[in-house]
Amino acid sequence: MNAVLLKSSLALEQLAEELWNVFERSPNMRPEGRELRESIDKGGLYYRFRLLGTSVDLLHNADDAEIADAPDYEYYLFVDDGDPHVRDSGTTRIRDLLHENGLDVAIGPY
Repeated sequence: MNAVLLKSSLALEQLAEELWNVFERSPNMRPEGRELRESIDKGGLYYRFRLLGTSVDLLHNADDAEIADAPDYEYYLFVDDGDPHVRDSGTTRIRDLLHENGLDVAIGPY
């Protein structure tokens, strides 16, 4: 599975706000909502966005949610959908949109 890796020195809440603003300006993302959540499995606090008809989680790349193969990236977005096609196409669309908006992003392993 893949994730959209993000380099950012912003705090989680600030990055979530920046991403939300990018998603809202895009006619193709169809943002439906966002919420701050907490899960031990996901490294504590994280944001869940509703985009593209599915859930997209913004996680801090640390602790229990760390992607060891991506230590240079502070955060990542994971398209949480059981359909691999939806996951892969959503990951690519989000990466492209964020890149177009000046964010330092890549697709990496999850």
